[in-house]
Amino acid sequence: GADYADILSGYRAFTVSSFRRLRLRADGFGIETEMAVECARRDLSVTVVPITYLPRPDGSSTNLHPLKDGWIILAALYRKAKTANPLFYFGSVGLAIGLVGVVLELYVAYDWFARRISHEVIALAGGVSIVLGIQLLVFAALSDLVVTLHGELLDRVDELEDRVGDTPREDDDRRGDVERSER
Repeated sequence: GADYADILSGYRAFTVSSFRRLRLRADGFGIETEMAVECARRDLSVTVVPITYLPRPDGSSTNLHPLKDGWIILAALYRKAKTANPLFYFGSVGLAIGLVGVVLELYVAYDWFARRISHEVIALAGGVSIVLGIQLLVFAALSDLVVTLHGELLDRVDELEDRVGDTPREDDDRRGDVERSER
């Protein structure tokens, strides 16, 4: 992919066909992040053109709010990760929770076999963590399957819309143009 040095500044230009392939939902400051993620996801050709920043004119103030804008960007990335790549999103959380459970269970087993000390509450917490981790991993796999199939379905719908849009109908003024070009 492209080397995105700064996805939050500059202008963006799209061909009509590439813009139609993007599934954008964000507004405001989060749209830049969503555009970059969607372009990478859809494997669109991207060219980054370097620009030169000039000092802000004296007496002018910035419209940026680092904490608020940073939160908006993180929220946009969170939503994209959750819906665009649920296997990574839920899978990594499930793996982390499951590993915490395994560590807790190993600690309980070690204390039981080495010192005959039981930790019922820790053992229960470890078991619940392992089960929750496994459930999240299964959910991640199923969510990824649903997102993949949904994306394929949307791509097919887009293809069909493009085909239908290119075929003139009986009541379409372009029909005569097609008939004339076939002669």
